[in-house]
Amino acid sequence: MHKKYLFEIDRCIKGFGHEELSAILPGAKPISNAFSIFEGTLEKEEIDRLGLIRSAYEVITSSLEKDFLKAIEHVDWKWYYNKDFSVRKDRRFNCGFKEREIADAIWVALKKQGLNPKTNLKGASSELFVIKEAGNIWLCKRIWQRRSFEERMPNNRPALHPSSIHPKIARAMINLSGIKSGFLVDPFCGSGGILIEAGLLGYKVKGIDIDGTMLGRAKKNLEFFRIDAILEKKDARLFDEDCDVIVTDPPYGKNTKLKGSINELYTSFLKNAINHCNVIVMIFPDFVDEKKIAEDANAKIDKQFVYYIHKSLTRHICRLIPF
Repeated sequence: MHKKYLFEIDRCIKGFGHEELSAILPGAKPISNAFSIFEGTLEKEEIDRLGLIRSAYEVITSSLEKDFLKAIEHVDWKWYYNKDFSVRKDRRFNCGFKEREIADAIWVALKKQGLNPKTNLKGASSELFVIKEAGNIWLCKRIWQRRSFEERMPNNRPALHPSSIHPKIARAMINLSGIKSGFLVDPFCGSGGILIEAGLLGYKVKGIDIDGTMLGRAKKNLEFFRIDAILEKKDARLFDEDCDVIVTDPPYGKNTKLKGSINELYTSFLKNAINHCNVIVMIFPDFVDEKKIAEDANAKIDKQFVYYIHKSLTRHICRLIPF
């Protein structure tokens, strides 16, 4: 039996969470800024890999608000009820019913279906959630909640580098590439943030950087998380090896050790790299013309997301493919 699932999206980057989800579950469709829906078969491994999904719910029933209590009666509760239950309303996506009202309706439905209803407000076997979104009220059972990325935040790694991107963004970038298995390279690997997430997802990984000090940091961080990676000191503009995808966050500030302009750096790198893989996911600062850089390198941008850092810097996460 195909089931229906509701995914709550982390909205730190507009549209990115929806796109990440659809890269892993191609049938997933947004129903609002905050949620996507998917109908089909779902494997735990698919949602465990996600970076920008907060929670996943199995949908029990959904309806207009006026029909909601009636819809509860028509649920075949043997598929969703086990031992005892609780009901929680998500205050961010609130409906017009009180939790007690909804719990009473479920109790009556369970009783009618001979299922011996019991409530348990602490640690119920069937923890039910009520969400009002996209014009409907959704009664759901939460099946997954995102684990914290705290242990892999830059300040919690053995070798700190403050410019490293958030692990959840790194993971979403990897998923955006569409890679299912194989070899991932980060040619501007820095202290190894993208490599850590890719290694934890089970890919063969390689990091390249022109800065030996950064490679030393990457080595310490990768060893700490028990990730086997190849590291090489090299100018990314000379990139010359085949791989499945490139996922990278190049330098964009004055501290880069590569001589020449940022435009020249990015264009030279892309001209070589686009001939050695099918997809590149790369971050650009907003003060460069990434579309022109891509065109000059015989590549095109097929996905783009605006990543606001602070009032003086916005960055663009782009998925590039060959012309």
